[in-house]
Amino acid sequence: MGGDARGLEPAPDEGLESIWQRAAEATGLTRAQVAKSVAAAHGLDVWDRRAPEAKALESVGGRWASNRRVLPVELDERTIRLAVADPTDLNTEQEIRFMTGLEPEFVIAPPMVLDKEIAAHYRPDDATEDIAEQLDVSAQVKQLDRTERSYDVGAADIEGGPVVKLCNKILADAIQVRASDVHMGFANDQGIVRYRVDGILRPVMEIPGAVMLRAISRIKVIGGLDVGDRLRPQDGRCRVQVADRTYDLRISTVPTRGTEKAVLRILDPASAPSLEGIGMRHHDDAAFRELLRNREGIVIVTGPTGSGKTTTLYAALGHLATDDVNIMTVEDPVEYELAGLTQIQVNPRQGVTFASALRAVLRQDPDIVLVGEIRDLETAEIAVQAGLTGHLVLATLHTNDAIGSIRRLAELGLDRPSIAESLKGIVAQRLVRRLCKECPAPIPGDEDEAPVCERCGGTGYAGRAPVNEVVAITPALEELVVQSAPPRELYGAASQAGARSLRAAGQRLVDDGITSADELERVFGTDDGMGIPDQVLETSDDGGLARLPVADRDSGQASMLPEADDASSVSSTPAAEAPPSESPDTQGSPAEAGRPGSVPRILVVDDDTVGRLMISKTLRKRGYEIVDVAEGLEAIQRLNSGEYFDLVITDLDMPELSGRALLDLVRATPAGNELTVMVFTGSSDPEDEARLLSAGADDYMRKPIPPALFMARVDAALRRSHWGGRDS
Repeated sequence: MGGDARGLEPAPDEGLESIWQRAAEATGLTRAQVAKSVAAAHGLDVWDRRAPEAKALESVGGRWASNRRVLPVELDERTIRLAVADPTDLNTEQEIRFMTGLEPEFVIAPPMVLDKEIAAHYRPDDATEDIAEQLDVSAQVKQLDRTERSYDVGAADIEGGPVVKLCNKILADAIQVRASDVHMGFANDQGIVRYRVDGILRPVMEIPGAVMLRAISRIKVIGGLDVGDRLRPQDGRCRVQVADRTYDLRISTVPTRGTEKAVLRILDPASAPSLEGIGMRHHDDAAFRELLRNREGIVIVTGPTGSGKTTTLYAALGHLATDDVNIMTVEDPVEYELAGLTQIQVNPRQGVTFASALRAVLRQDPDIVLVGEIRDLETAEIAVQAGLTGHLVLATLHTNDAIGSIRRLAELGLDRPSIAESLKGIVAQRLVRRLCKECPAPIPGDEDEAPVCERCGGTGYAGRAPVNEVVAITPALEELVVQSAPPRELYGAASQAGARSLRAAGQRLVDDGITSADELERVFGTDDGMGIPDQVLETSDDGGLARLPVADRDSGQASMLPEADDASSVSSTPAAEAPPSESPDTQGSPAEAGRPGSVPRILVVDDDTVGRLMISKTLRKRGYEIVDVAEGLEAIQRLNSGEYFDLVITDLDMPELSGRALLDLVRATPAGNELTVMVFTGSSDPEDEARLLSAGADDYMRKPIPPALFMARVDAALRRSHWGGRDS
């Protein structure tokens, strides 16, 4: 690469920026590399771009800093450090001594960087104006107050304030690209604006930190938040009009280290979808419509945040809304407006909670009730009461799959008979991005070059499609729920009733060219979508669930999963043959390591790396053989592979497959019932211990537990197991 900048002499009256540009061109270096060369030539450091100290900035005036192209960055009792582009400027050195009484120290920065930072810290209004002037702010944005009276902040304020221009531009562009959320925050002291489009965040703008603070303040103003309070999280909402269309903004701010972050959720109340328009596949659409034919009971739509649950429920309401039914909703927030519905906004500050609003709704003679979310026992009990007394209740839950909703309701405190009697069906949902149909660009991963598609922004995807799993509560499922049957039996009964897993439904979208295999993996990862690992379930030809074979640890041919009581109830595949055993005289496989005559073999399952390693280290000191894994899925895979363990120690709270789910799978088989399982957790809820012990845990420990006590309980668990009767 080029040389350095030390041999270049400035021409008479040549500007500083021109000198740096000429140096860069002559040496083939970037401006940052020129800065290093200049610093090296004068025995100085390069400015590290750390945020200037407030007391340093206050030591000199903004006009002087701008005229001299100097940025004070640090000071102490004796010295002041300044970022400069010209270290030979003796006049600046003398003036700073005179103004501050401190000894100046220079660090080097390119002049363009100095201009930007000086503008950001001394002239934020001017910096914002410069940014706004470069933007095409043609959209008229009107803010509507909380009484729906409109007043124009677009036409008037675009001429009146650069911050308003900037915020209007950010919002209008977000709406144009179909963004669901706008993120306004900081990275390395720079302001960053990102849009969430089709579930993915896209960086769209970088602005000086001081400008971002002003933009966030503007957002707080329109949301009715306290601009002066940057130390507490705040939530607000407002209504705006862009291009003659009205949108609701839900605004959330949180304090960060010295700054703030704001997130705006963009809601279009007038865009309530229809059942035909949400894109359910024919099989799922027909099953969902059948659930909606119920005139009492509860129908739940479940899935993680952002999976389109509310959109699906509103499509259902649009399908059910006729003149002869009274439909009422309790929501937080009200995301869509439907004519003929009574919609109640939850407002805890005014005492309007889901539970209190739902009680009031039941006194209004409703036929159909929508509950935005069942999040506590009180709301769940009222929903069950409504479902059992002649009302159809539509509600959402946050669970990974349909069957998980049953467990979630039980964990909230509902008794199993009430769940079985009131629940009519469950719809689990995810959203995957659709392949862009107008995209001239290749899908990411291809090496061919093509113009960037304006519709999808070069991502290869535009819009989203739902992936659904619809489970109707049949008499067989209802009986299993009452009996508190393990999840495995519930999945089998759901499959027999025609339910197809989320994974199978997603694969259909891939096969039909609606989405890609990469997108399916992004959404589902290695999880099959019904809370059971891929090693446990596979898809039958009709999209239902097929039971995989399991092996018995003694024969080497079974696994930790139950076999069907009725061979006709689920489809099965031939059992894989186990690898041949090695002779006793040779080094055995892991499956042989726990046979009589060797030390106890323990499987430790914990997603907390430090905790897992500490437990394993403590157990190894006792001489036990340890296998440690970070996920419940991997633990099930090892158990299914035929590996032999005397004891499983698992954390309760883990992603994808929790300790409770792992315990349920283990206890669902005769072989698993022989295995000793200890569960530990950081939870302080005494109900967790009761639930886990009832589900079959041999011991329950709360973190932190002293090592001596931990080892005593492990030893006791092993003595109670079949290991206690062995010859050592």
